[in-house]
Amino acid sequence: MEEEQTKASINKTAQKEQKKSEKDKNGIIGGLVFGATAVFATYQIYDKFFEFAIGKILVYILGVLAFICFAVAISSFFDFKESKKLEKLDEDIRREEKEFSEIDPEKRALKAEKMLRMNQKELIRYYDMNLAQTKFFLVLVLW
Repeated sequence: MEEEQTKASINKTAQKEQKKSEKDKNGIIGGLVFGATAVFATYQIYDKFFEFAIGKILVYILGVLAFICFAVAISSFFDFKESKKLEKLDEDIRREEKEFSEIDPEKRALKAEKMLRMNQKELIRYYDMNLAQTKFFLVLVLW
């Protein structure tokens, strides 16, 4: 019985959902690592095989791949900043909701103020998320 509980707790930790900021951080690291690897491979092929047609093709392909990897890393960096901001807002909203639930129902004015603050934070969160998406599409269109 104890062994089954241990396995269940291990499965829970293995299936733990990553936060968006952690995924974005992984995107930054992955983009930089694969971009650097592509740049290194591009340089090696350029140094040894550029005089051949296949060498030129590989250099151009790997150069574009390196550029895309670095662009993904930059995009993930901006997403990381936004997701950290949204996670902080979510934490504030949860705290406000907890305080809201602890207010005595007789104190309507205080409850209304708390509700107003909670709604303002939700609105700020929505505006920030919308702004981040708009920035992404603007960069995509201008590129």
